[in-house]
Amino acid sequence: MKGTTTSSTAAIVERIQHSGAVEMIRDLGNPWTLAASIVVLFLLVRLSRRFGRRLAAEGILPALNRGARIVLRIVIAVLALWLLVVLVPTWMGPALPWLLLGVFVIVFWSARDLLPDLMAGLVLKFERRLHVGQRVQVAQVAGVVRSVGIRVTTIVDASGREVDVPNRAVLGDAVASEPGAWPTHEATVTLPRDVESERARRALCDAALASPWTPLEPDPVARRHGEIPTKWIVRVKLRDLRYGAQFDGELAERVEEILR
Repeated sequence: MKGTTTSSTAAIVERIQHSGAVEMIRDLGNPWTLAASIVVLFLLVRLSRRFGRRLAAEGILPALNRGARIVLRIVIAVLALWLLVVLVPTWMGPALPWLLLGVFVIVFWSARDLLPDLMAGLVLKFERRLHVGQRVQVAQVAGVVRSVGIRVTTIVDASGREVDVPNRAVLGDAVASEPGAWPTHEATVTLPRDVESERARRALCDAALASPWTPLEPDPVARRHGEIPTKWIVRVKLRDLRYGAQFDGELAERVEEILR
């Protein structure tokens, strides 16, 4: 069986050599043009990635942006292979099909670890186990789902960092989710000791509701710290955990204005 496979591969390589396809591909390509095209397309991929970070996680425009990025990467791979054919010296022409076959085997072997993530991504898309805005804890990462891609699931943790979790880890682990579309955030505010409890609680809740980062419902909850009387903890729902730092800073300023 092994000898049959080897002879079949050799027959295919010999057919490619006699067909003149390699020479035709080499004649059609200019190395400088191909190299410049690869650089330009690579820069477009980078710009597309930066532009995608400013878009919503779901929608037509983000989907088109991701699709364009995939197409650009495929074109870059084709041009890189074309450039390889053009740069190979003429005297190595007979060995070029074997070289291309070796490149294909190396790429396939290197990408074997991606296949489980790709398959897991398709399963997650089909089952819809996760959705954007859902607060989850999976694979030792807790936060809000930013996006569910084909290869990784992006989660924004409590500090606002985006963590990419491989889809096979998401699919193979138990997912703990919090009901409700908005993630929960706790802020700490220090108030003067002489402020009455009811007045402090009302000022904290009003300041939290006045923030542009909080939804109208549910109402925030403010409570005094159990060990430090001057410290208060405000528990609210945020539109996105990335706004946690901005919310904390603006909350303290709004409370000071209300208590004046």
